[in-house]
Amino acid sequence: MLPPKVQKRDSKTIMPSKRERGRQRKVAKNLAAGNGNDSITQIVAKVRKGDNKTTTLLKGGSLKESNGISYEQSGILSTVLKFLKRCEDDTFVKVMLDIGGNLRTPQLWVQVLIKAEAQEEMCWLQIAQSIGPLV
Repeated sequence: MLPPKVQKRDSKTIMPSKRERGRQRKVAKNLAAGNGNDSITQIVAKVRKGDNKTTTLLKGGSLKESNGISYEQSGILSTVLKFLKRCEDDTFVKVMLDIGGNLRTPQLWVQVLIKAEAQEEMCWLQIAQSIGPLV
């Protein structure tokens, strides 16, 4: 699937508009405004609340690259896996109502898992152990 604001035309992918990329950079900059672990703590807290913008930026990797966040060490990976596991018994809407988030689709969580696995070699083990029951 294509990320939001990306269109496919004549087998060429058109990147998000300059305005959209600027907006993403601004959100990343605002999230990283704290020093060191404070900014990482803010990012992790927003992911735990089901924040759509933060999760979207994480799946794109822009927050990780700019802040040196380890998906596994920061707790982002375990949080995403916990949310997916909850979706096994409840609907996505119920999970979002419980945590009070504004995430639009659980697909973003899966995309964060894919990004985490691609950037951190040892994440696949935790993902494999947790996702087994989901399949």
